[in-house]
Amino acid sequence: MAGVSVQVGRRISLGAEIMLERSFDFSERALIGATIHGTFRETIIAGVVRYEVAPTLQLVGGMSVITPQLNGDFIGPSPETTFGAVAGVDAPLSIAPHLTFVPAFRIHLIRRTDPDRPPNILKQVGSLVFVPALLFRVTF
Repeated sequence: MAGVSVQVGRRISLGAEIMLERSFDFSERALIGATIHGTFRETIIAGVVRYEVAPTLQLVGGMSVITPQLNGDFIGPSPETTFGAVAGVDAPLSIAPHLTFVPAFRIHLIRRTDPDRPPNILKQVGSLVFVPALLFRVTF
């Protein structure tokens, strides 16, 4: 996960975060008896608001855009780009005037569109995504 933020008040900042390619391989049995193999990946881009509770604790909330991608030997449409909400906490540790090392945790609630459409991988993925992360944040 990577992020950038802009301080807009004494305790409030606005930011953008990107989480690239959360991925895993899958296999599932098709209706015709064949086994389908593939890789599921998704990229999550979030716009967040941070509220500083203490110098080393921030509450985070916002909205996200999720772009899933399926690669493999299946026939049919890929899942569509969808939207979600994000909440979490940051524990920033300043290492330079505009650079911070941040242990972070995010929970993404993702609206999965049409999980009954083949392949059924979206039933396995679920709507909640838990993201522990270590990131560097540049603040202007």
